[in-house]
Amino acid sequence: MKGQETAEPILKVQSGNWWTYVGAYLTPELAFRTLKNNDGGQISEDVIESRNDRETMKFGYTSGLTIECIFRKNFGFETGISYSNHGYQTKKEELVFGDIIDPRRGFNYTLDGTASHAKFIDHFEYIGIPIAFKYLGGNWLETWRFSASVGCTTNYLIRASSTLVLYYEDDSPGRSNQTSETEFEKFNLTPFIGAGIDYQLNPKMRLSAMPTLRYGVLDIIDTPITGKLYSGGIQFRWYMNL
Repeated sequence: MKGQETAEPILKVQSGNWWTYVGAYLTPELAFRTLKNNDGGQISEDVIESRNDRETMKFGYTSGLTIECIFRKNFGFETGISYSNHGYQTKKEELVFGDIIDPRRGFNYTLDGTASHAKFIDHFEYIGIPIAFKYLGGNWLETWRFSASVGCTTNYLIRASSTLVLYYEDDSPGRSNQTSETEFEKFNLTPFIGAGIDYQLNPKMRLSAMPTLRYGVLDIIDTPITGKLYSGGIQFRWYMNL
């Protein structure tokens, strides 16, 4: 059959019981956080309620280099190194001179009077080592295969920062970046899970698209109000068979 003639050469170029790939990936994501009241106080509850009203998701991403070993064409594991930028942002809000534009930063006395709206974007940048277990489904639609991944990334925080975005009367934005002075926790563990499709581009190369969810299980800070970071997006991967 024509379909078999197309699929067979791709499967036969690899011999033995396992195959090794190197690759790279990029995951555009929507990132946010959960908040937790550690002291049980009413003031903390009020702050959490206020932040939940004012804050929303931001665009983030995870990228990295990877090495993958697949056993008997179906099961395998993967590791490598990753860089991620996650966090959250406040909603765009109208400004009044001297207004409290963020409950964590207090009054804003530095505006030149021309900005009409503002928002803050909080960034958490991590270097990580992911370890994942992989599954590749049987050959279907000739060169297309189902793929799934589950694992955990050990993350190290390299920078926490905040971007103030000011919107002027013509709606043009101005930005200023500042490294956070808050002592955030340096380590985090981020389990992830994903499922998608692999496409065998040629006997040496594969492409992959996989919707992926991540959730940091450790608190990002040790304070009365703490939080956990999470994100979701579509991971695009390129692999080359060694």
